Amino acid sequence: MFAEDPEGFRRETAAIIAAHGEEPVIASVNKTQWRLAMLRSGSGARERAAWISYEVDEGVHGHRDGMNIGLFANDLDLLPDLGYPPLQFGGWDTPQVRWYKLNSASHNTVVVDGKPHAVTAGVSTLWGVGRWVRVVRVSGPAITGGRQFERTLVMVDTPSDDFYLVDVFRVVGGSDHAKFLRSNHGVATASGLTLQPAEDYGHDTIMRNFRTDPTPRQGWSVDWELRDGQGVHFLYTDLTAGATASLAESWVTFGGYDSTEAGWIPTVMTRRRGAEPLVSTFVAILQVYRGSPVAAACQRVPLVSPDGTAYPDSNVAIEVGLCGGYRDLLVLADSENPLALAPRAGKLVQPDARVETDAEVAVVRHDPGGRAIAIAANRGKALTVGGRMIALGTTGGLFETDLA
Repeated sequence: MFAEDPEGFRRETAAIIAAHGEEPVIASVNKTQWRLAMLRSGSGARERAAWISYEVDEGVHGHRDGMNIGLFANDLDLLPDLGYPPLQFGGWDTPQVRWYKLNSASHNTVVVDGKPHAVTAGVSTLWGVGRWVRVVRVSGPAITGGRQFERTLVMVDTPSDDFYLVDVFRVVGGSDHAKFLRSNHGVATASGLTLQPAEDYGHDTIMRNFRTDPTPRQGWSVDWELRDGQGVHFLYTDLTAGATASLAESWVTFGGYDSTEAGWIPTVMTRRRGAEPLVSTFVAILQVYRGSPVAAACQRVPLVSPDGTAYPDSNVAIEVGLCGGYRDLLVLADSENPLALAPRAGKLVQPDARVETDAEVAVVRHDPGGRAIAIAANRGKALTVGGRMIALGTTGGLFETDLA
């Protein structure tokens, strides 16, 4: 309308659309100066994106939300933040505003000793984007004042054109680590838990109705049937060792800035307590599905050194059973290891799958017959599977290859 040459503008626009299509191709991106990373895959109705923010901002609009994550899929915001502080309940100095803005427990992150995150920035320590695997790792110990505060997200596409997201959160320092997670409005159903009424988390949170299993079996889960999601489910599976599991409710407000309508949404808390410095590795699988979950079975499997010495819990191996009989093995090394726990990450061996690698993150896919058919690895020199050694060709960036 306001172009000096409308016809020329239309021709130029038509040429761009003819060359690149009607929809822009948006790739995964890591904005290191903004401390925001986003992993994307899929297309059309199957497009998905996971993001992580690794900076705690100061100022009126800053929240204490270090290492907060989000997830979009099936045209839904599956891990929404609570949003703009609810000033309509009495201004800036109210419990509701402090809950949204200053309390780190209102975000999808880990809280240490009940304290709000410090205003500071983390750094990206690993980044890789391939055809079927995408990974980001970020670190910011100053956020909690401890020795380690590091989160890794691995987005893995499946043969059925679905995906799952692996979330590994390593924390060292303090004596109380609580990880919180909330999805969108819906009904949340726990599996693998024996929940009993329990004390609230406290620490000036606005949460209620805590029910806790002090000794859950590994692989417990919470399944959200999302309201207005047309049959979409969000499934959270927890593989954390030595943690309690709680289901609670968090206070949220609905509507616009002038609405005082409020309610409560389901909240998951995975918590570990012990002597300082407490060492925790929170491990979870996140997936979105209609009908049946794509990752039908998930379990932790052991990692050992070449001489058979077991690695500490912070070095993670996960076996993910997929629909159709495919099976993935994921290996995530604790390269920071701030307490120098032995053995230190070098070559990691998963004996059952006959996999050995020095990569910091690796994924091996097996077909229904048990044959390794593809690998992806980041920052390593070699990966051996079933006696076959594959040179990764680089110590940085993501390496992928098919083995079939």
